[in-house]
Amino acid sequence: MDMVSIIIPAYNAEKHIEKCIESILCQTEHQIEIIIVDDGSVDNTLNICNKIKSEHNNIKIISQNNAGVNAARKKGYENSSGDWIMFVDADDTLPSNSIQSLLSESHGYDIVSGRFKFIDLNDLTLDKKGPINELTEGDSYDFISKLLIGKRWKCLWRQIIRRSTISPHYFDTDKNIIIAEDFIVMLQIGLNIKRYKGIENTVYNYRWYDESTVHRYMPNISHAVKLSDAILSIFQSNNLKIFRSQLFKCLFTIYLEYSLYKDINTTNLASFLRCNLFYNRHLSTRDKILSTMLFLPSKKLRIAYKQLFS
Repeated sequence: MDMVSIIIPAYNAEKHIEKCIESILCQTEHQIEIIIVDDGSVDNTLNICNKIKSEHNNIKIISQNNAGVNAARKKGYENSSGDWIMFVDADDTLPSNSIQSLLSESHGYDIVSGRFKFIDLNDLTLDKKGPINELTEGDSYDFISKLLIGKRWKCLWRQIIRRSTISPHYFDTDKNIIIAEDFIVMLQIGLNIKRYKGIENTVYNYRWYDESTVHRYMPNISHAVKLSDAILSIFQSNNLKIFRSQLFKCLFTIYLEYSLYKDINTTNLASFLRCNLFYNRHLSTRDKILSTMLFLPSKKLRIAYKQLFS
């Protein structure tokens, strides 16, 4: 049976890290190594992890100065030995049969993903559903296309990834990109896979609460520019013109999120979209109408326009 390396980046995760680790130790599949990368935590995270490690021989703990979640994932990957890699956030948990379910469907595939559910701080299931259905399979082109047009979750968790499809430099992203940093990694992995598959089983519990990064994050133009530049760089360096329409959809979605900021239309993001407006076939009718905002000179005009057509 193949070995699975489970990598947990942890930063000030003292409230949840113990439950996270215990859920992995309770897996029905035992060919597992757990690699915890403490990313410069200033709370009790490291002490909790060291205590658990003293009782289990399949746990590695690595400490580094705070460098961001992708730097922690990179360190974990470089110190792993599994045939498969799974990334788990420190505040989430796994159902007991997650790894077994994913591995049992892995023959002939490079990525196998499963369903996930939202849980609260008390581990109770929330009545919250995601809009994306991943119970499909396909090739690299299909995988990247779905990532770009929003028909596949952009996150690293809830799946096992064949080790050979990952390179350490994929994690060398700007530390200031704190939302969708794993999307950049997934796009690069997608270039290396042959086949992927989604399975019916629920394999991940995603903790949804007000103090999480996704809730604390305040969007700004700087983040939009850094994220879009990173995405564009992947496609330009690989000469991936076949994805131009899908890429337009992805970047326009980023643009819309920040469209009411004063200087958004002076960015590289807006410039790229204006120059490639012809490739908008993946936009909805509403978004095609809203694309006119790319040419509106002032924030006030964009606000009025968006209110009129949203």
